[in-house]
Amino acid sequence: MLLPLIDCLNHHHRGAPYRIDDGAMRIRIAQYGHRRDGLDLVLHYGHCDHSTPFAHSAPLDLNVEGVGRIQVEQQVCRRPAHPLAPPRVTLEADGLKLSHLCCHLHHPERVQVLLRLALQGSLRSRGHSPAEAEHLAERGLKAIGEANEQLLRQLVAAVGGSAHPGASVLAEAAQRQASIVAAVLRLQPSSASHQPLRA
Repeated sequence: MLLPLIDCLNHHHRGAPYRIDDGAMRIRIAQYGHRRDGLDLVLHYGHCDHSTPFAHSAPLDLNVEGVGRIQVEQQVCRRPAHPLAPPRVTLEADGLKLSHLCCHLHHPERVQVLLRLALQGSLRSRGHSPAEAEHLAERGLKAIGEANEQLLRQLVAAVGGSAHPGASVLAEAAQRQASIVAAVLRLQPSSASHQPLRA
């Protein structure tokens, strides 16, 4: 009877792993399920966790006017990247590529600074002045946030009319995901952090 409850604890971003020795259960407090964001938890375990403070970006391949190409690669490893692990940044002739991207609600400055520096470096290497690079980098941040929001909007629309019991939980997780990305990348007031996603 306790194992499903313990399993839920394990998937919380500050979960509690357990061990059974000699008929006794020991629970120790440590981070265990913290690599999965809200959408991962819904897709793998069927519950929406509102305490998870981070959201992984979807794989993206964007052409942003004035900025160039921005790619966020798909995470192919079994475990998602640690929420605070910086992405591997590759400057390319037409833009930049990120190995992954994670927006953490409690540490927005980390992803903001990293993205700004990476985008500015890419733009400067292609001949833009420091002032132009700084301005265009903000456009790149916004484009990444808006692309994630658009994909999450499509997900909400796809499950919107479904009678499946998991549809509402999936839509709720998508809303949470969008609000985190919007808050971290500082999208305009019309973004998901202020209004529900609609089709």
